[in-house]
Amino acid sequence: MDGIKLVIVLGVLFSLWGCNTKEDRQTIEIKFELNDDVSPVKVRLSVDETLHYASWVINDTTTLNVGGENEVDYIFRNAGISNVKLMASGIANEKYSGEINISIPELANRLRIDGMLVDAANQIFLNEDSLRIECSYFDGNAYTNYALILRPPYGLIGDTVFFSTPLIIDISGFADHAIMDSPWINFYIKTAWENEETVCFKSNFYVQNSYFYDRIELSSTKIKASNIIDEGVDELYILGDWKIE
Repeated sequence: MDGIKLVIVLGVLFSLWGCNTKEDRQTIEIKFELNDDVSPVKVRLSVDETLHYASWVINDTTTLNVGGENEVDYIFRNAGISNVKLMASGIANEKYSGEINISIPELANRLRIDGMLVDAANQIFLNEDSLRIECSYFDGNAYTNYALILRPPYGLIGDTVFFSTPLIIDISGFADHAIMDSPWINFYIKTAWENEETVCFKSNFYVQNSYFYDRIELSSTKIKASNIIDEGVDELYILGDWKIE
């Protein structure tokens, strides 16, 4: 009987210790900041408390163990609701926990081109009376063409030419293609002289590479475009903004 009593007493003590441990763990607020309006999206997770150690659990599948920092960046690749849990300790061995659900946006279905960045050495074509900007989007089956006419002063601010009316390209379904069959965009700049158009810049880029690599890994809204014509502008950067409409 004495043995049974001892087991019962130990069981009660362990139960009370567990309750006290849970009570000692403070609930803290998890803050988050998305770096874009489309997915995949990089999210900065943070807390205000000073932490000694933190274990972030994403959707019960991915664990990020961080020492000495109160924030961490994570790329959420799927749209929908994602869950984040935190178990952490403070510098004085305080125990913390937190949990939050984050709404991750959908993939983009539009690319808005607002202008282009052209360094001073390559701005010779801006001396023309007018420029025609053309984009053609190939979705794997057919081309869709977009164009606009620019006239001096071309919205030039420093090295940047801003379009008065942006080109908005429908890229719906671009991510459904295999990488090797990714849709692409041709980008042209044409000058007009004596009613004849001359191509002074021609480039192309794969949508998936710009969207999934440059936008996410390089955190860049600029799309590098190299001229495949031997003469004229060497390269420029297209100012692109990926949107959901």
